[in-house]
Amino acid sequence: MIELVWDADRLGTATAPSGATMTVGEHAHFSPDDLLAMAAASCLMRTFLRLADEGAARILSYAATAQAAPACASDAAPHVTIHAYLVAPAGTDTRDLEDRFRRSTQVSPITRLLGDRVTATAEVRVLRAANRAG
Repeated sequence: MIELVWDADRLGTATAPSGATMTVGEHAHFSPDDLLAMAAASCLMRTFLRLADEGAARILSYAATAQAAPACASDAAPHVTIHAYLVAPAGTDTRDLEDRFRRSTQVSPITRLLGDRVTATAEVRVLRAANRAG
């Protein structure tokens, strides 16, 4: 359970079960919108990496950008956009990784919670095999 205590000036201190703390609010390093985007992106990453492991797919690198953007119209819902960058070794089936990423967006708890209010895309790069002359 996360504990959130208001401090002052529209700031609060969030405390995690581990005891770690973070200042949140309008003038903090992370706004609530940033935290929502971070939660969605990190949950998606964790889900994707689990699905990749289950399929014995090797991932050399995973990075993502995420943004929670408020809707332009006052009656529209805000939206979270996530773009992942995946790097895999030579010989990796990119379609398999793309399928696993798509499935991860469907089963990740936070992306499921957000439903159609999240858009997640992935860019997959496969390293070329090293040329072994000799």
